[in-house]
Amino acid sequence: MKIIVLLLLAPFLWPFYLVVWCFQNPDKTKQAFGRVRESLRRHPGAWTWAVATLGLLIGIGNLFDAEPGGAAAGFAIVAGCMGVLWKLRRNTAAEIAAALSARADAQHLAYLRGDEWGTYGTRNRPAL
Repeated sequence: MKIIVLLLLAPFLWPFYLVVWCFQNPDKTKQAFGRVRESLRRHPGAWTWAVATLGLLIGIGNLFDAEPGGAAAGFAIVAGCMGVLWKLRRNTAAEIAAALSARADAQHLAYLRGDEWGTYGTRNRPAL
């Protein structure tokens, strides 16, 4: 009976277990939070999609419960995440355009100096 109760309560008890674990293992807690922060820096798009999914679940759940304030908050989270994703996509496109422009400028300067790299775009072209 005890195992059944624990299995049924596990979805609700994990936050309490997490808090207890954090107080019992402060050094591991710092490492874990450091890993999460590093993951946030390396994969901002994936984390933003995860938060948007959570916001969508909150919005739909509150909409079905006839709670307009909660639904608005959930959909506001989704809208904010979509704005962040749009900004990330725009920044990525700008970085690609800047790299392409820099390469074109370098090839143009090489061509003006007489280097054929500026004409063909590669220094190691195969002999025909």
